Amino acid sequence: MALDRAAPTPKINTEIDRRFAGSWSGYERDRLFLNPDGPEPRFYNAEYVYGLDFDHDGRAIAPVDIDGDGDLDLVFLTLAGLRIVENRAAPAHFSRIALKPASPPFPALGAIVRLTAGGVTRQDSVRVVDGYLTHVPADIHFGLGACASIESVEVRWPSGASETWKNLPVDRRVVLTEGTATFEAAPLPRWTGRPATAEGLNRDAIAGLSPAGRPLVLVVDPASAMTVSELEALAKRHPGVEVACLAPTPPRSSQVAGVPATTAQIARIFDNGNAPASPSTLVFAPDGRLARAFGRIPSEAHLAPLLDSLSDEPPFPIDSILLGRAAIDRLDFQKAHALFEEAVRLRPESTVARMMDGLALVGLKRQAEAVARFQEAADADPEFTSAQINLGTALVELGRHAEAIQTFRRAEAQWPAHFGIQIALGNALAGTGRLDEGLGAFDRAISLKPKDPAGWLGRGKVRVLKKQLDLARADLAEVLRLDPGNREAAELKTALDRR
Repeated sequence: MALDRAAPTPKINTEIDRRFAGSWSGYERDRLFLNPDGPEPRFYNAEYVYGLDFDHDGRAIAPVDIDGDGDLDLVFLTLAGLRIVENRAAPAHFSRIALKPASPPFPALGAIVRLTAGGVTRQDSVRVVDGYLTHVPADIHFGLGACASIESVEVRWPSGASETWKNLPVDRRVVLTEGTATFEAAPLPRWTGRPATAEGLNRDAIAGLSPAGRPLVLVVDPASAMTVSELEALAKRHPGVEVACLAPTPPRSSQVAGVPATTAQIARIFDNGNAPASPSTLVFAPDGRLARAFGRIPSEAHLAPLLDSLSDEPPFPIDSILLGRAAIDRLDFQKAHALFEEAVRLRPESTVARMMDGLALVGLKRQAEAVARFQEAADADPEFTSAQINLGTALVELGRHAEAIQTFRRAEAQWPAHFGIQIALGNALAGTGRLDEGLGAFDRAISLKPKDPAGWLGRGKVRVLKKQLDLARADLAEVLRLDPGNREAAELKTALDRR
């Protein structure tokens, strides 16, 4: 299944999932199997020794270098949210290999890399999925221990070609391009602090809970299943921090501001209308920016370093993008436009921010500016299908049909089996009187998704224009079979039946 960039993903947690505060797995602990003997096939239970015997309801785990220090940390996805475990082992040498194939697909899925250092050859392959619901970086990580040099790296590309590079540097991200004898090497980008986000948070609804210029720790607890000892300790040790709790029956405490709120009232804080998991903790920076979102009540030891570093954390573009998408969902296009503009300013190379800003501008009826944004995204990433489709659609709205058709044709060349492209191309061709070509596009769309009424409706409308009325009636009847509530098809078919 192909997912276009920025395409929304379904929310899979049900109401009972959010309110359940126990353990679906009976508090079964995580396992870590350690092989200390190299090639010897002996593994030992080592989770307790490394402090990884969590009893959370885990769903997925990914090794990823979160802080850019050259070793792999662990990211857990649990029913309580994300959990990140930093690798604090003694520093050692490493190599991070990134591959650029000569032709699509990108990345070089299935490529095999053999790295030799210190007389030992290590092997790995390029993949983006590793485990249940787990996306991993396409770069390949090799731990090298005390080896300070790399003798060789051999790559077997998906094309079948094999190439070897000699004497590569360690402790670098090395980019190898198929068909090129040279390489690019650069230090890893270090993590400088990244705020988390709670998508859809209506920050105005909680603006009065903390005086301006002070951090706010807000516990949102619809079920009131909490203790306040950690929060009171936090408030005592950090007198410059406001600590508050929203709950139907908030705790009574001189250090924690308790705000009575029903589950429905709490849900209105979030623009999707759903109360968060019970409990959740939101941390706001002194400027009112959401800095972290936890699916639990973190300990004072976890929160203390975060509160100390809030003023040094820069804004992060993904926060603006997620909040902008939430603003589009509630049709607040002006706010969405401002958020996407901020994301573009923070990360000018972000094609997603530019494409989403185009959608906000379409909502504001600023079609010419939307076309410019979509064009920027499409030029920066020609394989960005959503940008190509939205660019073509916006061009149609401006009456620039020839340019729109060219745009859809370029997208079709990259994704000939893309249903949305065929629908958009068919509409654009039919709108310019190129009915036979439009009919062909809708035929291809129907072959791709015969149970989607959009293809049948488009073809039926073209057949009306071609005076093929019996065939048009048959297509419209199929639309109504698939979607009995389709008003456009019903009205058009009624008009045909009266002839």
